[in-house]
Amino acid sequence: TQADADNAPVGQELDNMMYINNEPFEQIVYARVFNDAGCYSTTQLTLLLLNTSMPTQDALPYALCDDDTDGLQIFDLSTQEANVLGGLDAATHTVEWFSSLASAEAGTPAITTPNA
Repeated sequence: TQADADNAPVGQELDNMMYINNEPFEQIVYARVFNDAGCYSTTQLTLLLLNTSMPTQDALPYALCDDDTDGLQIFDLSTQEANVLGGLDAATHTVEWFSSLASAEAGTPAITTPNA
């Protein structure tokens, strides 16, 4: 509680930086920040647990014919957003495209023209 943070009772502090919330979906924890002189200030931090919807299955393959047999083709990735969303609402989810798993995990660089 705020009073616990202000009074710093022994045994009330969190001794592990990996904290598991004990109130579902939203919980407030308190921090006590102090300096070497013993001066301190307290603040609160709201922990929010958001419901993360994930596609329930992998996207189906996207195949095009190589009519000129050069091994290259323009894939309009924007036509595959519903496929990638796997039933998730496009109004509340955003699809971004990347050329590698490492780029997707880093969130950069995204393919800026998925339809060209």
